[in-house]
Parts: sequence; C-alpha cells; structure tokens
Amino acid sequence: MAPFNDDDLADYDNSAGEEEFVEDSLNDEEYDKLYETLPKLKELMASYNNSINEMALKEALYFNYYELSDAIEELKSKFPKKKETEQRGL
Repeated sequence: MAPFNDDDLADYDNSAGEEEFVEDSLNDEEYDKLYETLPKLKELMASYNNSINEMALKEALYFNYYELSDAIEELKSKFPKKKETEQRGL
C-alpha cells in the first residue's frame, strides 16, 4: 500500500461529511418537494423571524428531508426570534 501524503489527508478532511445544498442538482422529486414545502415554511417562520433569507430556508428543508417540524427546529436554533417591535416595524 502506498503511503499517504499531506495532500491526500487534506483532501479527505475537506470532503468528510460536508454535503452542500445545490438547487440545480436536485432531481425532479426533490425539486417538487422543496417548492411544495417552502411556502409553508415561510408562513410558519414569518411570525418567528421574517428576515431569514430564502437560501437558509431551502437548506433547512433539504438537510431535514423536507420535514417542516425538523426544519423549523433547526432554523430556530440558528436564528434568534425577532423582537415584537421589530416585527411590527416600530
């Protein structure tokens, strides 16, 4: 067996467990599921924090297999709740 060098180890470390959300690489079923659940997620998150960008919402759905409750939990753990005064525009 050939010995490993530092480059081999760096390549392995950088790719380990890091899946990336790329909307263009979704299959038809995933794409349909994303756009079926995205409006529901936006609606449910609007009263919590309506300034979460769409990419973060899409990633939460993708990485949680399009399960709304799991995506909501993840988003709430990453983003703070907006204060009431910020939500009302005061």
